[in-house]
Amino acid sequence: MSMVNTSFLKHSFSGCFEGREYLDLDTVCLPAATEVGTSRLVAFRGTTIAEGIRVSASFPTIYSPSWANDPETGHLTRFVDGAISSFLPDAPLVEEGADLVLGANCISLPSSTRLSQPFSNPVWLRAVETLGWLTRLKDGGRSAFVMMHAASVSDASLAKVVFDSPRLSKGPHAFYAGGAIRDEARAAVEPAVTAAVKAWRAMRARA
Repeated sequence: MSMVNTSFLKHSFSGCFEGREYLDLDTVCLPAATEVGTSRLVAFRGTTIAEGIRVSASFPTIYSPSWANDPETGHLTRFVDGAISSFLPDAPLVEEGADLVLGANCISLPSSTRLSQPFSNPVWLRAVETLGWLTRLKDGGRSAFVMMHAASVSDASLAKVVFDSPRLSKGPHAFYAGGAIRDEARAAVEPAVTAAVKAWRAMRARA
């Protein structure tokens, strides 16, 4: 079940990009999606920008799977968000011949919080656990962010340098605090930039 049909995305972005393809861009861009039938991570090269956004943004439960021609087989099949098989899909860059791969883990850990036990009486505690659907929902959300953060780090196995989002005081879901989140994340960028420059210079020295 999904809330939004991805045809809406394609239609919306088609007007923005006027049928332009990724091959028309000055910088190589490879949107990645997961083929539902085989669980393969597939990079789309010679497709329109609108189509690439559609297939790579088809996150299950929010967007419906996208029907598209498989670039590797040519068959019409269904795709979902590339993050389903890899949060940081760096393999297509290596396959394209990239000499230096930089990754960015944009999923930060949720803000630290102290979880208190509301009642010492086990009977009352069990009642709260049974009826406290809001608490379970919050715990599930926090757990999801922890899982995605950890998966992003492990998936970037081919990247030479990875920017790892810091644990933010507001949490990645606090959309009302965009400025604060930006400022906190900016402090973590400098070490990644320094490491990237060092890796670049080392690569140039070996050339």
